[in-house]
Amino acid sequence: MKPFNLVLFAPEIPQNTGTIGRLCVSTDTKLHLVKPLGFSLDEKHLKRAGMDYWPHLDLAVYENWEEFLAAHPGAVMHFISTKGETSSWDVPYPEGCYMVFGRESSGLPPEFYERYRKRLVLIPMEGKFHRSLNLANAASIVLYEALRQRRCRAAANCGVDMSRSIGNYITCGILAFVFILFLPVILLPLLLVLFIQMLTGRRIVYMNRFRPGAGMHPRPPEADPEPEREVRASEVVIDAEVVDLPDEPPPQIGAEKR
Repeated sequence: MKPFNLVLFAPEIPQNTGTIGRLCVSTDTKLHLVKPLGFSLDEKHLKRAGMDYWPHLDLAVYENWEEFLAAHPGAVMHFISTKGETSSWDVPYPEGCYMVFGRESSGLPPEFYERYRKRLVLIPMEGKFHRSLNLANAASIVLYEALRQRRCRAAANCGVDMSRSIGNYITCGILAFVFILFLPVILLPLLLVLFIQMLTGRRIVYMNRFRPGAGMHPRPPEADPEPEREVRASEVVIDAEVVDLPDEPPPQIGAEKR
């Protein structure tokens, strides 16, 4: 399996190159730097961004673009640019292909747009305000799309993921069978309780409610409240108590006292 290749044409910021170098070490990718460079390879910012990954980097440096082409004749190259028309998601990345990026300030040289017009690749950007992406971010996006395609090709050829999928299907089938088998055992008691409630019109306590110091005995259900009694004309309610009034004849209207 051939490694992928990231090519930086005239990079200007050492931190970006250091970050991309760390990315290449983590993904087993070779990094190619085409001069002129905007920094020295011994610069501290470059090594700080690359951390302790930099000594393990597979790095190649070229004096110019012609030297790079002479060192890799017939190489499959994709040129990442905002002037591209083909999405980076729709481009096939074969094993060992080269992904070329321009400088941070101006991108690829103008002559590249005419020379490699059919190989220009655009990273989709959907925001209302967008101009370009950071160089290290752009390299990560394109490289991981290439790695994703490689993984898909490997899965289609060896069927590793297919066997894993079959195992998942078997596991899901067993769980579904157990669920269907025990579903009536769970639902029948609930349906029985609901049916009794409908017949009696009374609520059934499903859980035992324990009182402190009463042991493991459920709390008795509350007694039904007494129905309200109608108050007769000869009764008066005083402080929520019913008092019987004496049966006296009503006074005669117009009677005089003697």
